[in-house]
Amino acid sequence: MLFDYLPDINNIFRPLLLNAENKEGQTPIIQAIIIKDLQVLQLLVTLGANVNVPLLNTNRTPLMIAVYTGYLQAASFLIDKG
Repeated sequence: MLFDYLPDINNIFRPLLLNAENKEGQTPIIQAIIIKDLQVLQLLVTLGANVNVPLLNTNRTPLMIAVYTGYLQAASFLIDKG
């Protein structure tokens, strides 16, 4: 069949979407840190989001943002994951 030869679309586009930046240069992980939502942060990482993608305009990593904003639960989680 034709579809047997197509690559798994989910594996191609999932990393792109999980690490996509909004107009402020924020990835979904950074947005989860900003709104202090640990469950969303954990879900994003479980799905394969990269914990080391920095903010586009400042080059700050998610860990740096978590520490700067005082979100120590997220900082601890990020240290454990990457």
